[in-house]
Amino acid sequence: MRTCTRLPGRINDTTASRRPVLLALQRLAGYHPPAPVMTKPSAVDYLRRLRPSHSRKNTMAGAVGRPRKQSPRRRGDTAREEILDAAAELFTVRGFATTSTHQIAEAVGIRQASLYYHFPSKTEIYVTLLSSMIDPAQRLAQALFTLEASAPLRLWALVAAESRLLYSTRWNVGRLFQLPVAHSEELQPYMDARAQLQASFRQLAAMIVGDGDPRLDLPFYLAQSVTEMRPNNGIAPYQGDGIPEVAVVVADAALRTLDAELPKDRVSRTLAMLAEVANSLA
Repeated sequence: MRTCTRLPGRINDTTASRRPVLLALQRLAGYHPPAPVMTKPSAVDYLRRLRPSHSRKNTMAGAVGRPRKQSPRRRGDTAREEILDAAAELFTVRGFATTSTHQIAEAVGIRQASLYYHFPSKTEIYVTLLSSMIDPAQRLAQALFTLEASAPLRLWALVAAESRLLYSTRWNVGRLFQLPVAHSEELQPYMDARAQLQASFRQLAAMIVGDGDPRLDLPFYLAQSVTEMRPNNGIAPYQGDGIPEVAVVVADAALRTLDAELPKDRVSRTLAMLAEVANSLA
């Protein structure tokens, strides 16, 4: 009787499609798709930059350390990125406290000692994931304040870009801010950074309705609500270029709560602003 050996895949993945299997086979065969030809920075380039990038260390980090227990089974160009991918799934599905570094290493297919080569602790993995969501949004918020545009358009752009960021990750990493560990004293600097991001939303809203208005925080929380609108199945809900429909809806709602008129051609003008930001950061 013929037997079929199942390729290692995502944790509890009982509904895997053919595409992930094909990608796994291509990876085992040593095939890598050709890299795209990049031109000067554009709005599309900047939107792609907003997607979390976890490889903050030298890219050679994935090629050193202890040998693997088995072939790679996670997404990522380096072992570090594969660890972050596995941790993002486990933290968002099981929580931080009930996830061990041993479980993360097993999900990647490496030894626990190899994991510690890339991250000294489970907390370090967690804060790296937090930073991947905070840092891009903070850079964009700071850049928007330097552009010549109306407050409603800048706020619309910030809400839309933040919503898109939360909607473009494989795992629902935005949920990590809701875990009890996020409010521990050890992680206070990261929550302070998130509070600074929220202050940017408030500042733009105050330019529209004035200081002291009880609606000042609504745009920020509307942007964060995207985490409750998406699945957590390892597939990014939005993988295209531009601004997804859900981000447009949320950004429109943010301005309506402030009784602000929706800017004309707001999507195209936002993309133009993001292109300008991309050029300034290049």
